[in-house]
Amino acid sequence: MKLVTDSTAIAELKAHRHAAILEMPPHFRAPVPGFEQGRRYVPDRPVDVQGVSSFENQPVRIRLSPPGSATPVFSWNEASWELKSENLKLGEHNIQLGDIKIIEHPIALMSALNVDFDISMDQSSFPTFERCDLPYLHALQDNLRDAGQWPWVTVNKAFALTFEEGYVILEPERERPYLTVDHQIRYPGSAIGTQRLVTEITAERFAFFGQARTPSFRSREETLQILEMAKAGLIKDFPVSPENIFFVDPEHIHNPRPEFEHNGHNYEFMLHELIDITSWLKLVDLRFRAKFVARMTSFLFGHGPQIEAARFLCLDPEFEPIGMSKVLF
Repeated sequence: MKLVTDSTAIAELKAHRHAAILEMPPHFRAPVPGFEQGRRYVPDRPVDVQGVSSFENQPVRIRLSPPGSATPVFSWNEASWELKSENLKLGEHNIQLGDIKIIEHPIALMSALNVDFDISMDQSSFPTFERCDLPYLHALQDNLRDAGQWPWVTVNKAFALTFEEGYVILEPERERPYLTVDHQIRYPGSAIGTQRLVTEITAERFAFFGQARTPSFRSREETLQILEMAKAGLIKDFPVSPENIFFVDPEHIHNPRPEFEHNGHNYEFMLHELIDITSWLKLVDLRFRAKFVARMTSFLFGHGPQIEAARFLCLDPEFEPIGMSKVLF
């Protein structure tokens, strides 16, 4: 990872971005009753979410509870880890908190809704739900307690973090009380290809895009083989089906959902990217005890770089000259 603070170098990164920009369709949103932007929420009482664990392929109960301390705690097998960047690990295509796998989905919801809860589980991995974060959102409906106003903070000046593949740029936001994301991806072929999407991250937006399925991008031959095995129930190690996995090869989308299509374009792949690339910001919220807002420009920006970015903002002395400051809206 390399820190870039020179404005000319940052402008150069942005100058080479894809010219065609996808805007989030206006109807890609869903109501979140009782939610107010800028407030912090916690569950009023413990609630359970049931599913099938992704790595054990076993039934799992996930209990969401009111937080017992300022920092949420995730527990499994009599071990617990605070939701802090120093406890993150890069797993197999996922972010781990200690030994708990695939935390990026629930913490993306925690960030978007500004909600804190403790989690206890009886397996070590979260499910790969058919509607991704929707089961957590449904479990929390009519079960959120207002925990007060949180201040907004933003970075004091623009900077970029560049990685072996991709980068993330964070710029101050002093006009609107939410995160604005400009995200770009690049995949072989035409099914996904190069896409760039710009959107604000609000609770109503997340309630829609938070249900985008986990994608699988492989060769056509491998994709068809996995799909055939999944439909026949022959995949025993992982809970894989056309319902919970979005299957894409370089030239074809195999199981599209119509609600993610607009003007001839399927948004589901990119919408799941939004879940992943914003999840790490929950660590920043907790570190500064405030709701982080910024203009975030990213390219590729996988799970490894997300962990590095979280640690940079939360732990690295190099971030101190950049710093954070409160914003009033």
